[in-house]
Amino acid sequence: MLPPSFWQALGVAGVSRHLAQSIVGTLRQDYTLNPLATLRAWPNLPAEALKRLNQADLGLADRALQQGGWVLEASEYPESLREMESPPLCLFGRGAVDVLREPMVAIVGTRKASSYGLAVAEFFGKGLAEQGFTVLSGGALGIDAQAHKGALAAGGRTVAVMGTGPDVAYPAVHKAMFAQMEAGGGARVSPFPFGTSSFPSNFPARNPIIAGLAQAVVLVEAMGCLADRGGGARPGPRCLCGARPHHKSGFSREPRPDSRRGDPGGAPHAGGGSPGRRHDSAPATR
Repeated sequence: MLPPSFWQALGVAGVSRHLAQSIVGTLRQDYTLNPLATLRAWPNLPAEALKRLNQADLGLADRALQQGGWVLEASEYPESLREMESPPLCLFGRGAVDVLREPMVAIVGTRKASSYGLAVAEFFGKGLAEQGFTVLSGGALGIDAQAHKGALAAGGRTVAVMGTGPDVAYPAVHKAMFAQMEAGGGARVSPFPFGTSSFPSNFPARNPIIAGLAQAVVLVEAMGCLADRGGGARPGPRCLCGARPHHKSGFSREPRPDSRRGDPGGAPHAGGGSPGRRHDSAPATR
C-alpha cells in the first residue's frame, strides 16, 4: 500500500488519470522508490501540478487520519465499485470504512425539493434503515439531507459521497448531521483529497461512485437516473423511480433486531410506478 501522504499529494496535483496510473504503476513495481520524491521528479509533470504540490499542506492527510480519516486504495474497494470501468484510484473518507461493504440503497434528488418530496425522502431513508440497509446519498441540501436524516432517526447507518474533501463540512449547515453520521457508524467518502473546497465541477464526479456502491437507487423529484455506473462492466443498480414507499419491495432483507415490521400506513405516495422498475435514462446531473 502507498502512504496516505502520497495519495493526498497525487490528488492535490490534479494530473490526468493516465499520468496518475503511470506514476502509481511505477511505484508498485519498485517499492524502494520514495513516492513523494518520485511524483515531484516525474518526467513531464505539468508545471501547474508541481506548483500546486509546492503550495499544498501535504501533512493534512496525516492529521486527517488522526481524526478518523482514512484512504482506501482500489484493491480494497467493494466488488461493485471495482467493476466500474474507471473507478477512482483511491477514495478519501472519514468514519467507518467497513460500512462500504454493507448492502446500500441510494436516495438522491433535487436540492430544491417540495415539502412532499422531503417527506418521501425521509420516509424511504427511515424505512430502508429499519430493514437493515445502509442509506447512501450525496450530503447536499434537499432530498439528500432528508434521506440521511431519515436513516439516522431509525438508528441506521448512512453514507455521504461528497463533492468536497471528506473532512470539509459542505454545506456548513450539515456539520452536526455529518458528525452524527460518523458517530453512528456511517461515513463520508470522496474521490477528492482532504481539504478540497466546494467547486461546481466536482459534484458530477460523485454520481458514478454513488451508483457503483448502491444495490438500488431511489430517485425523488429529479430528472434522469444514476443507473449508469460510469461505464462499469455490470448493469447499473435498479432505479426505483416513482415507487410507492413500503417494506415489501424487491430489495427487502432481514430487519434490524429492534426495527418495526410491516407497511407503516399513511405513507406518502411517490407516484404510480411499481417497485423494482428499471430506469434506463441518462445519469442525473445534480
